Amino acid sequence: ESFIAKRDAFISGQSPVLEFTEPEINAWLRANFTPVNDPSMNERPFVLLPSVPKLSLQEGYLQIVMDLTILLSGDQHTGIFTAKGNFQKIGDRWAFDTKESAIARARIPGGGVVGNTFIDVFKSIFSAAPEFQEVSGVWEQVRDIELLPGLIRISK
Repeated sequence: ESFIAKRDAFISGQSPVLEFTEPEINAWLRANFTPVNDPSMNERPFVLLPSVPKLSLQEGYLQIVMDLTILLSGDQHTGIFTAKGNFQKIGDRWAFDTKESAIARARIPGGGVVGNTFIDVFKSIFSAAPEFQEVSGVWEQVRDIELLPGLIRISK
């Protein structure tokens, strides 16, 4: 069963549980989430340009890895962004809670607060994708998210 069929069954309510393997979720991300390439970004003093993220699923944790280009006052810098965390329910919404993050090998100070800020910026970059709009409505129905080695299980 393909990840598209699984996703559709979950969104439509035919299946109360969605399970993605690590290869399936990474294929889904590559197929549906392309970073925005807006020429006006060059006019801003600070811009983050991520690649499509690659996810690694571990017991209780999700690791996000992506190439990152940083435009800072006209200068371009590249590195790899990593974040490790899990999902927490805040009020009635689920959010990724960054426990640690780094650019290249430099840990980002501030614990999860700064890392969560980066994740929010990346989320806003990918939010224009039609797939993002399609799946965002179902998050309100999610009851549980389990992060297992190589597998994410989302239940309504």
